[in-house]
Amino acid sequence: MDDYLSKPVRAAELVATIDRVVSARGVSRPAPPDAGDRASLLDPAALLAACDGDAEGLRELCRDFRT
Repeated sequence: MDDYLSKPVRAAELVATIDRVVSARGVSRPAPPDAGDRASLLDPAALLAACDGDAEGLRELCRDFRT
């Protein structure tokens, strides 16, 4: 095990732990995505495939996630 976080996990602690583990392994941080290129954050085809091609199910999942 590389590190440990106790519940409840706080975002700042999670990011700090990930940075610590990644830097200890000598892995460089990826470049952040362009602010104007929001489409690059998710691959619609991969999301649909993960839902077995059920477009309505994917829409419902997205609605549930937003609320």
